[in-house]
Amino acid sequence: MHKYIYLIALIVFILPACREAVPEYIWVPGEDFEERLTVRAEQDTVRVGEALILHAQRENSGFVRVKTDIENEPACWWREEPPKFESEVAQNVTWYIEPDDEGKFNLGLRADGSRTVKFARPGTYTLRAETAAWCPPREKSNTLSVVVKSNKK
Repeated sequence: MHKYIYLIALIVFILPACREAVPEYIWVPGEDFEERLTVRAEQDTVRVGEALILHAQRENSGFVRVKTDIENEPACWWREEPPKFESEVAQNVTWYIEPDDEGKFNLGLRADGSRTVKFARPGTYTLRAETAAWCPPREKSNTLSVVVKSNKK
């Protein structure tokens, strides 16, 4: 029984203290905030089972530095000003394929930050990405069209 009391005390008193303190100043999307997400594929035609390498670049502007207001802490903020340009964010966006669930993305991380996708069936597929940031609006990318050919010659 005493073990549970200690566990409850740990949860109630110690874990909240582990929360990182909010800094005095934070960066938030301002009124002029804009974000652009551009995706590309290294090829527009692949064969079934062949890895297609995907890239994504993100540009943004309009972040403002504000004094932290604990009473009205914004849902979306950064400690440091986010970079205005990120040359490779393919692993940090959410990818969509149509028709749905027709591609399998790499499960491991690639050193250059790109992603790969493989298709199990021939056809024409569209791919797009969306920023994975937790704050709205979640920006959508341009759309790619990929032709997947059969392995039969």
